[in-house]
Amino acid sequence: MRKFLPVLMLVAVVALLAACSSEGDNNLTSSNSPAILSYMPAQAGYSAYYHEIDADGHSQVVRFHVGDPAQLGSENAREWIYSSSTGDEKVSFIQVKNDCILIYDPTLAATEKILQLPLEPGASWQRYSGSYGVFGDNGGGSDGGTINDQHVNTDTSSTPGGAGGENFSGNNKGYTDDEALGSFPTEGSGEMMVDDIETIELTSGTVYSNAIRISNSGTSGRMNYYWYVQGIGLVKYVINAQSPSDGSGQLVGELLSFSR
Repeated sequence: MRKFLPVLMLVAVVALLAACSSEGDNNLTSSNSPAILSYMPAQAGYSAYYHEIDADGHSQVVRFHVGDPAQLGSENAREWIYSSSTGDEKVSFIQVKNDCILIYDPTLAATEKILQLPLEPGASWQRYSGSYGVFGDNGGGSDGGTINDQHVNTDTSSTPGGAGGENFSGNNKGYTDDEALGSFPTEGSGEMMVDDIETIELTSGTVYSNAIRISNSGTSGRMNYYWYVQGIGLVKYVINAQSPSDGSGQLVGELLSFSR
């Protein structure tokens, strides 16, 4: 089945248009910027660095970066590159619509909606849905299911083109689905909820007011939390926490710096 991935990927990306408002800046360079970029400035050249620490005390610095333009079928997108201080690098593709941001992960053959306007308490959206692309449900049914796509500790040592890794192209570059593993820290259930707008303080002492707290269900009755700040983007995430104030989740990531 995987040998059909390049063709099916094109269908998935074309279907991506139906996921959000069709009015938007798909090439991320127009001066007429979509409103969603106020909360996640994923424009050309954007980079964000995070310090991550897991429950065993292992830590690393990770970087999310918007890279070169990529043509996926008839759709304009950009590379969305995850890299870490431990040597991992994964390439997915990001597309910005007027009211949402989508990341296409060729490894999972899935399109994930990472943000959706309005970002106000009580609002919600599905991370995965059949309307986001032909692989959107990931076998999880109408609620998007649960998919564990955490990018940490993922093996990327396979040989390009091996293990069923067919090449696909972005800006005339060759990638394989083995190299393009999960590239955003969201994990857990398909439904994302906007919980609150609050002040948050990072371990570094940096304080952000009006941070938007978003959550979804984790494992073993725990929750995952993500905080976004307007004009900056994602500033903190905690995976499998007992409460928003629990700093000892399975994985905690805090913003070190960003540039755009």
